[in-house]
Amino acid sequence: SGSVGSAAVQLAINAANANVYAICGKSNKQYVESLGVKQIFDYSEGNYADQISKLAIPFDVVFDCVGGDHYYRGLFPLLRQPCDGDDTSGRYVTCVGPVLHGGSELITFRTLLSTACTLLPRFLFGNFLPGKLNSRYRMYLSFPLNENGVLDGVAKALQHGIVAPRIDPISPLPLYSLGKAHKMVESGHSRGKIVMSCVIGDDDKRRYHYKGESNVD
Repeated sequence: SGSVGSAAVQLAINAANANVYAICGKSNKQYVESLGVKQIFDYSEGNYADQISKLAIPFDVVFDCVGGDHYYRGLFPLLRQPCDGDDTSGRYVTCVGPVLHGGSELITFRTLLSTACTLLPRFLFGNFLPGKLNSRYRMYLSFPLNENGVLDGVAKALQHGIVAPRIDPISPLPLYSLGKAHKMVESGHSRGKIVMSCVIGDDDKRRYHYKGESNVD
């Protein structure tokens, strides 16, 4: 339901004509439904993975933009398995990694070591282990140098209205509320991108001092 997830849903539905099932919270259910997903599951319900498994659908892709291994452990078994005559299988794709809300909290040496110990075996063994033993785990944090023209495709999708970026309804925030905006982004619960207004009016000048001190919310 965030900016990344909602863009991925729109691309999957409008560009790839895919059937999409989504996981989000109650507060974002109406918005996610408006994107055209087939069904929504509430992550606050501990049995969401069991509910999804009852659909008996072999998923081609699970896209994770939250992070942490909780989703991976619960949703990996739902990926499409290779079968006779078809050696292709579903993929688990994350743009965060095994750390929940990766990057929103202080990254320590322990965090880096734990992440490395989790990812290295997953990537190494995932390249040749068969069937359910293969992690089918892919992590994308960026697309350097417009790899395979992916950014050109995204640009065209934006130009043609295939994807409409989600902007948090609280936007725009005045510049003196930059601290508040940052906390919302760090929490992982902002409803899309937060836009800041850089136009400083008289009232803003009284609250935002140019001496290096600011009244940050």
